[in-house]
Amino acid sequence: MTTTHATVRARTRRVREEGEKGREAETRGNARGFQFSLGRLYATPRALSLLEEIRDAGKPYSVRRAKEFDDPMSLVLPYVRRHASGDWGDVSEEDRRANDDAVVTGARLFSAYELPAGARLWIITEADRSATTVLRPDEY
Repeated sequence: MTTTHATVRARTRRVREEGEKGREAETRGNARGFQFSLGRLYATPRALSLLEEIRDAGKPYSVRRAKEFDDPMSLVLPYVRRHASGDWGDVSEEDRRANDDAVVTGARLFSAYELPAGARLWIITEADRSATTVLRPDEY
């Protein structure tokens, strides 16, 4: 799928705006089952593109075009919710223990999720809890 620079900027802006809305809810995070603050939420354009491709796989072109302007957060949020609730996804036992400790100590948090067709998605929350980024492993 070809994406113009303006489209990428618009998607990134929408993700940032949603992240700012999410910051308002940070104080209520525990009510949602979140174990820690996410800070600002970011997603790379390539991660969003991957999620769009998976969403649109097998759909007729007309349906894919109709979804073109959907909010990208609707694709990212299920994985972010898993991350924030302590479901670290497909990580080693060592990484799982490190994340469990990091929730208490305030260190960096890392989750990895297997997507259809063997793709992977990573989510990293900074140690200071100022930001959470959704990205593809090859973007790290």
